Amino acid sequence: MGGNASAVVVGPDSAGVPAPDELLAQAEARLRDLERKWTRFDTRSEMSQLAFANGSPVTVSADTRALVAAMADAWAMTGGLVDASVLPAVLTAGYTRSALDSGVVATAPKWAWVGADWRQVVIDEYAGTVMLPPGLAPDPGGIGKGLAADLVLAELLQAGATGALVEIGGDLRCGGEPPRADGWSIDVDHPMHDGALTNVTLQEGAVATSSTMKRRFLDRSGNPSHHLIGRDGRPADHGLATCTVVIGTGVLAETLAKVPMLAGEESGFAMLEQYEVPALVVRLDGTVRKTTGWGRVEP
Repeated sequence: MGGNASAVVVGPDSAGVPAPDELLAQAEARLRDLERKWTRFDTRSEMSQLAFANGSPVTVSADTRALVAAMADAWAMTGGLVDASVLPAVLTAGYTRSALDSGVVATAPKWAWVGADWRQVVIDEYAGTVMLPPGLAPDPGGIGKGLAADLVLAELLQAGATGALVEIGGDLRCGGEPPRADGWSIDVDHPMHDGALTNVTLQEGAVATSSTMKRRFLDRSGNPSHHLIGRDGRPADHGLATCTVVIGTGVLAETLAKVPMLAGEESGFAMLEQYEVPALVVRLDGTVRKTTGWGRVEP
């Protein structure tokens, strides 16, 4: 998913439950499985098949149906601000190769456009199909990472781990019994230099950071750019380096962390305060702003 992933397992110590090494191997295999289904850098992936279906229903896995539903929910929750139909704009901006530099160049259908109406998406759980409206070419991005972390955490706990943490590209979901009595201790990286900006402590939940400082590339004019696409189809420019959000699930954290980055600081904070979300932004000048809820997670 364009970065490194890691997992932490607490326990288990009971008979008949897979050993920690087995659970970690299960987590790795599951993440690779989700990558194969969702990557935009492989035309055989389920997400690519949906993008090129031109309005026809496509049979896909339950995982992919859940991801499409999550992308539609993010669009609805943010009034269309967080819109995963940005693949054409991402490619136009120059983000055509994986951050892991696989050498594969992603493509979008020639008829694809930006600014979808996700209410037109049809998910048929009985038939196991998804139908995207013609022109909607999705880029799961962070929402895919958040859902992957949610799924793998739940499966680790179901398989017998007493606690677990799943991290993908710096964003994570944790739950169950933490390794320390006071909770999971998580560093939030400083966007400007090495080291931690701050630390949060959770009993369970998710932490996600949206950033204009990572996944950078040269646009078609040779200028540095980033992957966060605004309503105008161009990389957003609101003077922000990062936004970090702490909330219950990876999908929600990934969705809401994008809001100030795409809407701007004032409009974004208004929405985050409305939802009482602990959030922190770092401006490009290095100054920091926190929502009123941030104190609930910072020691």
